[in-house]
Amino acid sequence: MYIDLLFIINYLFDLLILQTINVTLKRNINFKRLLLGSLVGSLSIIILFININILIFKLFLSFIIIIVSFGYKDHIYFLKNILYFYFISILLGGFIYYLKVEFNINSIIKLLLGPIIIYIFLSNNKDIKRINSFYYNVSFKYNNKIYNYNAYLDSGNTLTSPYSNKPVIILYAKNFKINNPLFIPYHTVNYNGLLKSFKTDIYINNKLYKNIIIALSNNKINIDGVNILLNKDIF
Repeated sequence: MYIDLLFIINYLFDLLILQTINVTLKRNINFKRLLLGSLVGSLSIIILFININILIFKLFLSFIIIIVSFGYKDHIYFLKNILYFYFISILLGGFIYYLKVEFNINSIIKLLLGPIIIYIFLSNNKDIKRINSFYYNVSFKYNNKIYNYNAYLDSGNTLTSPYSNKPVIILYAKNFKINNPLFIPYHTVNYNGLLKSFKTDIYINNKLYKNIIIALSNNKINIDGVNILLNKDIF
């Protein structure tokens, strides 16, 4: 057994799994973080040299991999990431075991088969494709700083500005400061109030939308990994 080859294979497989989570769950994580998470995952080879409970070690290590790669926003966000990590690992591992591909120079076959297996799984999973169609990446520049958020197209967000009658998107972000905000009234079943808002150009999946109104909400969005609720009238 070649330790260096084992390390490379583990590293690339962890990277494949993390990138699959990133794409499947629309996390929009910087690829450098996934590289770092994969490096952490490759530390699993130390179990070859020390006496340790393998199950507990791998469980603990998987938590670290997910936090390093995707961060920790809340328990639902973390739980979904970790469940997909296990699911995709089992999917790939089970298929490789079925083929009885042993660890040797032919391990390169694993790296070739992995993306194919995942592509087939994702392309045939209608629920994943349907859900992902509502997720977008939104970026904009404000106060000389670039912000990048995950967004969700919410059919329930019909908020418009009473001043211009233009659609408004809703942003939840802690400690976000707005200069000279414009206050937009909102009404729900249980609440009435005012939302601070500002206007800026934004990119939605790399497509430019000019003079979009963004209202800042103090209420956390109950969709894991999402900070922005889009308004369908923007499109």
